[in-house]
Amino acid sequence: MVDSLFELDPDSLSLIYDLLDSPALRALSNSSREGFERITPLLVRKVQVSRWAVLPFCKFALKYGLSSHIISLRFNLYTVTCSGYYDPNVIAVLDQASNLKHFTLLIDNDGFATPAKMFPSEKLPTSLLSLEMYGAVAPEIERLRAMPRLMRLVLLPNTFIMHVTTNIATEAIIKTAASTLESLVLGHALPPSLRFASPMPFSCPQLHYLGLSTTRETVSQERVALMFPNLQSLEIKTDSATEGLVETDRNVSRHFTCPIKDCGSPSRIVFQHLRSFTGLKELALSLSRYHSLQRLVFNQSLSTITEFSVLSNILRNLAIRSLTLSVELYSPRLDVEEIPLLSMLPFARHLTYFSLCIGRMDYEVCCEFIDSLAQAAPILTSDLHNLKFFGLRIETSRHSSLFKTCHHVIIPLKLDIVINAWSPVIPSLQYLELDVDHAGLGHDFWRISPGQGASLQVSEEEGLSVRSWYDTEEWK
Repeated sequence: MVDSLFELDPDSLSLIYDLLDSPALRALSNSSREGFERITPLLVRKVQVSRWAVLPFCKFALKYGLSSHIISLRFNLYTVTCSGYYDPNVIAVLDQASNLKHFTLLIDNDGFATPAKMFPSEKLPTSLLSLEMYGAVAPEIERLRAMPRLMRLVLLPNTFIMHVTTNIATEAIIKTAASTLESLVLGHALPPSLRFASPMPFSCPQLHYLGLSTTRETVSQERVALMFPNLQSLEIKTDSATEGLVETDRNVSRHFTCPIKDCGSPSRIVFQHLRSFTGLKELALSLSRYHSLQRLVFNQSLSTITEFSVLSNILRNLAIRSLTLSVELYSPRLDVEEIPLLSMLPFARHLTYFSLCIGRMDYEVCCEFIDSLAQAAPILTSDLHNLKFFGLRIETSRHSSLFKTCHHVIIPLKLDIVINAWSPVIPSLQYLELDVDHAGLGHDFWRISPGQGASLQVSEEEGLSVRSWYDTEEWK
């Protein structure tokens, strides 16, 4: 019989550690000197360091020899009030982090970084598997060393300080990791080889996900396909998607456009393996004509009959399994049967995942809309024969007088009537998500018993897990 937990054999200890969450491990670390020495290395394997704790953490890690145990590290830095973070302690931690595989750097940059303020990016180990840099200035990107094992790369530089050398440095990083790179997200810095008509100097055969931000530069579908021949998922991110992470000059950003040209829809398959697209409806329509897309996410709201006609044409071309879209209702009171959304449902019969966001509604109108939505369930659902997950988000207008007063006199919003109305008319439905953007109304997930229509509210953890599965995995 052992007198201490730490006298157990290594395999038993490892199993116990895996079963404990972070608070339990911290408590065990504080229980004794031996606990501190045994457990603290486990606690620093995955670390997120806030902007004010960078230097204290680095000093702590150096004092107790913990740098080599760090596997995943996330730094959040602020260059104005923390200009001294370019510090020997930071450099020493990076030098000693021999097992570091995943590094994320978020810089809230003032746009006037000096060499003394810049992050020592050249100290990052070449063995990294994942690198994310948000808000970095050009020299910080240019000083990155070659990382031949990199599998995931996110480069969203600060747009106040952009230079042609940033584009060149970005391409150099991608080229070095071309044989291993699987996921790539780029901001306004695009590799020069994507823009020029010269022969493509290299390709990334393993890359399956590409995310591009709106930018001044545009490239052709053909050039993207040459560099990423096995691309499966393409996402065009808007500037709002990165707002808060990267400081952006809004006077400039409003002139940015989709980085991939819509060249009148080339009459052939450009991306042989493309199955998922997130972005603008015009490019989605172009891609849908000759590509077997299974997943579509629109990052712009639809509101007019013309826009829904475009969506109907897209769905007519494809057997979409996962669809996410947002609808804006400008009319103060609109019956469900008048929503142009109905025009596309006959072409959505293959959907297994459907996420719908309806916005621009006063709270009182929202309540009436919920009633109408429940009453119109047979009309809305007659074509959704294969639907397994339906998510409905309703955004209330935050500028209306009703929104201000309903905190005091709140009209009951009976979301259960939607569940009771929808679950019987879609026999295939397994999960329902309801989210109303209003104080006190919450965000709930419901599991539906197939064929019976009975519902049971489930945990957020289960709901999010199932949503991710049907949205991104089930159709593969």
